Amino acid sequence: MVSTQIAPILGQLQLLRTALTLLASSSEEQLDHLAALGIPDAVDELALEFDDAAPLVPQLVAAKAITTEAEHAIHLLDQRLTSMSGREHSQLWTRSALKTAPQWTEIRALARSALDLLAA
Repeated sequence: MVSTQIAPILGQLQLLRTALTLLASSSEEQLDHLAALGIPDAVDELALEFDDAAPLVPQLVAAKAITTEAEHAIHLLDQRLTSMSGREHSQLWTRSALKTAPQWTEIRALARSALDLLAA
């Protein structure tokens, strides 16, 4: 049986892994996910799911569930997503941009790097 102290940490870690996996996925997989949620054009949902998990990172580091290297990689990803936000970047939050914009290629690479560090 999982300790009552460990269970919340494992849940937080799984939420983070799920969000990172989604951001690391191909555009086709991301669009399939959005379609399954019933919001096929809401590309910003990808970032919102990550935003749900990102605030948990300091707790995960404190619990030694992730390394400071993973924390740094997640922070870089968060910064990059933040730099893409705002009305002036609305063109990046379309189905087409998700498939073709170099910013999304970078997001996928940053998410994969963070996932690799979680697995280490």
